[in-house]
Amino acid sequence: MKKICSYGCGKEGKHQLKNGKWCCEFSQNSCEAKKKRRLIKIDHPKTEFCENGCGQPAVHQLKNGKWICDENYRKCPINRKKYGHTKNIGSKRSIETRIKIGLKGKEKKGKFKPELIELCRIRMTGKGNPRYGKTFKHKPDFFIKMRKTMEERGYWTKLEDLDGYEKYKRQVYHFTNISVSEKFTKEDLKNRGRISGKHIHIDHIFSIIEGFKLKIDPKIIGCKSNVRILSVHDNCSKHKKSEITKEELFKRYEEEVKDENVEYSS
Repeated sequence: MKKICSYGCGKEGKHQLKNGKWCCEFSQNSCEAKKKRRLIKIDHPKTEFCENGCGQPAVHQLKNGKWICDENYRKCPINRKKYGHTKNIGSKRSIETRIKIGLKGKEKKGKFKPELIELCRIRMTGKGNPRYGKTFKHKPDFFIKMRKTMEERGYWTKLEDLDGYEKYKRQVYHFTNISVSEKFTKEDLKNRGRISGKHIHIDHIFSIIEGFKLKIDPKIIGCKSNVRILSVHDNCSKHKKSEITKEELFKRYEEEVKDENVEYSS
């Protein structure tokens, strides 16, 4: 014999719940009849005072038809005693405060030792962090592991599968990034990498593609004397052209190396 849904939708009861009732869905909250009943307020006349018995005037009606003194039912004095203190309801806490609250909870439950909790508190609470405002540098092994993982998952192309130009380009950018950080200040680079207006790009005077064709060492293409700042418009219009010859590039690099040696010796 077919069972009918116990919640009044008229459909066949497919699943028996823990309370013994039959329902047309896996959960009673998914039943259409239950949903409608939950959304429709009970037709209950408004009372003068809160029905919880706090003595305040009734303002808001709940879904169960009850009239209470506040839209937030937890703010009713009777419910405050029942559910606990609610002075922070609706207030926005800072990230530091949230971390402190979380650590206190873990301390009560005995999940961590007090020494570890104190260490976490120092590390995570803003200016209390010994590394606050400092850049974090990973160890070389980290990048090797990360590349291996990303290649295995298929997010990154394997280095063996890259073509010759792409490998060369990556080597050039490695030296370029070092040169840029030594040659320019943060103020010079604040508009770097954007698209329009007064924004700028980092440009190689002797282009990367020419260096690849002539098999020039990537370190020379990415050196400080071959790197400059250009506006977005000028760099895009220049495209892949070189503005100096190979001989000029080597001459500039030699001068740069001489100057560096002089600085080190002094």
